[in-house]
Amino acid sequence: MKAILFVFMLPFTMLFTNEQPSTLVSDVNLTVEENYELPRKVEVDVEIDFGRKKKGCSGFGVCSISGSAGIKGILDGNSAFGIATAENGQITSITFLRASMNKNTLSTYFSGSQFVVQESLSTSLVFEGKVFIMNLKAGKYKIQKTRNGFNIGMPPTLR
Repeated sequence: MKAILFVFMLPFTMLFTNEQPSTLVSDVNLTVEENYELPRKVEVDVEIDFGRKKKGCSGFGVCSISGSAGIKGILDGNSAFGIATAENGQITSITFLRASMNKNTLSTYFSGSQFVVQESLSTSLVFEGKVFIMNLKAGKYKIQKTRNGFNIGMPPTLR
């Protein structure tokens, strides 16, 4: 009977002590092949400023894009947080997060079915030591509404 009670109580004692399980991830020896590469498809948190660079970030398009630490609330002005999806180092789409945009930004840039880019923007993002190239050409991009925001793919889907 004592043995059965001991077996029954053992899991509970581990919950209420500071003991760590005997098999920790750091205890496991992992070997990595020399040619190991990051997955081909990655997502990078970004902050986007809307507008035309040559027009002081006014008008339509993407004025600038930079790495972001994450969502901190609704942004002032014509800005949004987003997620840039890259494949093989090339950004292939951007999802603009609805929760980070004020009402004016939402109605100005995302009230229709197309995202308008009046001026091409070529830039690179550096994230965790990796470089991701973005070439956003002038044109009209079909907006795909998602649960979290608005996605555009590159190159333009409409002209």
